Amino acid sequence: RTTISNGGSVQFQFDADGIKFNGDTAAANGLDDYEEGTWTPSYNTGSAASACFAGGESYNTGGQTGRYTKIGNIVHFRFNIDMASGYTAKSGILQINGLPYTAKNETYVNGGAAFYMYTSAFGSGDANKPHAVVIDNTTYIQFYKQNGSAFAGTDLSGPQYPIQMFGSYQVN
Repeated sequence: RTTISNGGSVQFQFDADGIKFNGDTAAANGLDDYEEGTWTPSYNTGSAASACFAGGESYNTGGQTGRYTKIGNIVHFRFNIDMASGYTAKSGILQINGLPYTAKNETYVNGGAAFYMYTSAFGSGDANKPHAVVIDNTTYIQFYKQNGSAFAGTDLSGPQYPIQMFGSYQVN
C-alpha cells in the first residue's frame, strides 16, 4: 500500500483495491479500472422483424466511428454513424449495436442514455427527435418517441443523414 499525504491528511491511497481518495479505506470505493478505446457502431439489420434496416447497407467513410472511456464501472462513449446508400428501412425499432461493454442489468433504472451532438436524420424540430436509451444487459442503444412508443427505421426522415451522439452507461 502506498499513501500520499498533505499536511498529515491522506490525499491518495494505492492498494490492491485501486486508488482511494481523501483517507477512504473502503474496498468498494477503490478506482480499479481506466481504459480508452474504439468501437464500431452499426444499425440493427437483417431479416428479423426487429431489424430497422433490411441488410446490405453501406456506410460512408468514417460513418462507423466510435470512441469510449471507461472509468471504474461507468462507460462514456461518443459515435458517428452515417449510412451511405442502398438501404431499405423497416418497421423494427431503430437500434445501434456495438457498444464496447454490456450495460448493467438493474431493476428500476435504465442502463444509460445518449444525447445528440448533431443529426438531421429525424427531420427538423426537437419534437421529432426520439430519446436514445442504452438497454440493460445489452450492447445497444434503442430509440423511443416522446410518447414512449418505439421509433422505427421507417420513422427516420432520412437514414442517409449522419447521427452523432455521446452518452454514458453503467456496467457490472
